[in-house]
Amino acid sequence: MPGPPTPPDCFAIDSHGQSEIGFGLTRLLGYGLLPRIKQINKVKLYRPGREDEDTYELLADAMARPLRWDVISTYRQNR
Repeated sequence: MPGPPTPPDCFAIDSHGQSEIGFGLTRLLGYGLLPRIKQINKVKLYRPGREDEDTYELLADAMARPLRWDVISTYRQNR
């Protein structure tokens, strides 16, 4: 006889289901959100800083320029 059902610990969603709010809520509820990103081969990731150029060697093809923290902090303060 099978035991009680095991509750899921993660959910897979399509690219329309991904959002910061969705990630935050599911994290708070103890679930992992696993997005399926459409055309992932065209996604670019931004480096945290110039000193991190060699840190993510295996992701080099997907990496773009470093983040511009000065621009982020300027606009973040105005919110």
